[in-house]
Amino acid sequence: MQRTHRSLPGIVALSFIGIGCVSQQSFQSVVQQLERERVQNEQLRKEIDPIRAEATKLKEENTQLAAENQGLLKSAEEEKTKAQELSAKAESLSREVAALSSKKGVIVKKPDMSWAKGLSDSLRKAFRDEIRKGDVQVKQTEDRLTLTLAEPLLFDPDDVEIAKEGENILIKLGEVLKMVKGRQIVIGGHLDDAPIAPSMAKEFPTAWEFTGARAVSVVRFLEEESKISGRALTAAAYGSARAVAGNSTDSGRAQNRRIDVALLP
Repeated sequence: MQRTHRSLPGIVALSFIGIGCVSQQSFQSVVQQLERERVQNEQLRKEIDPIRAEATKLKEENTQLAAENQGLLKSAEEEKTKAQELSAKAESLSREVAALSSKKGVIVKKPDMSWAKGLSDSLRKAFRDEIRKGDVQVKQTEDRLTLTLAEPLLFDPDDVEIAKEGENILIKLGEVLKMVKGRQIVIGGHLDDAPIAPSMAKEFPTAWEFTGARAVSVVRFLEEESKISGRALTAAAYGSARAVAGNSTDSGRAQNRRIDVALLP
């Protein structure tokens, strides 16, 4: 029994020593774990910061796009309103014409276009080759005779001065127009909806100025070179407002870039 009592304090001491060692190891383990988590948190912070910056940038861009979209919607609404107003005005004028036509004793007389037949034949004969190639068209309606000349016949692309080959075309045209008596000749410039070339945009910022300059070039040539009376000539700019084909294809754009020579009764 005494032997047993003497060994008990030693056992207790060993137990405390064991507990001390375990606590030291646990502390070190906790410190190491905290350090690993600190490193991981620092790495996550480095990864999150660029994402936050990108998110802020995207938010700003989204705000800007929303503002631009609002502006476009406003412009579209304004254009829609204008179109509705023009449509209403056209309907009103149509009703007025119908009312006048229906009044007793009122006769709406169509203009006399008997003179156009001989002139149309002369134009078709003079421009036979160009008509066959599709570069010239002659069209008669109830109130005018129109000769349409494709852009390449008269002008180089993005230019308002008549090309050398264009002068030959206008000389032929002038020979026919010399036979015209008592008719108004309206030279109309037309363009597609493509932006004006940068080299010309300073002098001709829109299609209105550009087509007007082309029409004036033709009028001046006919007056100065072909000796057509200036009293009979008119230059008109139509810009891209009177397209005869869609501007979504090269063929359509080519048809819209033209000069019309309209002879009115």
